[in-house]
Amino acid sequence: FLETLGVPYCESSVLSCAIVQDKAMMRRVLNSVQVPLVDGFEITRSECILHPETLIEKAEQIGGPWIIKPVSGGSSIGILCCDDKDQLLPTALECFAFDSKLVVEHRFTDFREFNIGLLGDHDDIKLSLIEEVFKSDTILSYVDKYGGSSSKGMESISRRLPAGIEDEICEAIKEAARNAFKVCECSGVVRIDFLYDNETKALYLNEINTIPGSLAAYLFKDMSRQELLDRCINLAFRKERNAKKIVSTIESSLLKNSAFDGIKK
Repeated sequence: FLETLGVPYCESSVLSCAIVQDKAMMRRVLNSVQVPLVDGFEITRSECILHPETLIEKAEQIGGPWIIKPVSGGSSIGILCCDDKDQLLPTALECFAFDSKLVVEHRFTDFREFNIGLLGDHDDIKLSLIEEVFKSDTILSYVDKYGGSSSKGMESISRRLPAGIEDEICEAIKEAARNAFKVCECSGVVRIDFLYDNETKALYLNEINTIPGSLAAYLFKDMSRQELLDRCINLAFRKERNAKKIVSTIESSLLKNSAFDGIKK
């Protein structure tokens, strides 16, 4: 709407936000630049109903246990875990209440989770400190996060900032984060979440959070919230200036002599 009105705005474009909001599309885009992702696949409701064996076969190929996610959901809505292949179909059908397409991924049971913030655009990216997140449960549900007085909320999550990690892991996180930020054409501030499998010692990108998902202000320890917002606003104006340099209309006589039958003049 702001683009239609010609009003500058902070953060990523409609296209960028749409890509990272759709988990299946995000996987396709990130795979194009070899950003490491957890083994998984996408499946539609019609595929699952007409050919349920496809779900089982693909799930067995990546190995269990599994986590099943509606592709366009957020805040853990509709996300379910599955440990038994006999429960894959009923679990998937339950998830289809929230979307017409799902992403099924291998679920780690022994892993570490890291987050990093990025600020800027394709030409200039500033990285935040890396934090390690410690969760008490397998996943935090929507009720856990936002369920009111009975919710666990963010109190159920403990953090270490900066994370106590080896230089090799730190550099791998930074490289994958930069590549993901660029290929998804992000701008402004985003938070990118990573999983580290303790068994295989491999790092995987898990999620990209644009505004309004996360301002990630607390990750930029060397910057005040006011400075962070000032930078976001300046990026918005720079994006607007660049957009105005692009030709959007041209003079053409293509339709000059065309006749449109049935249209009143």
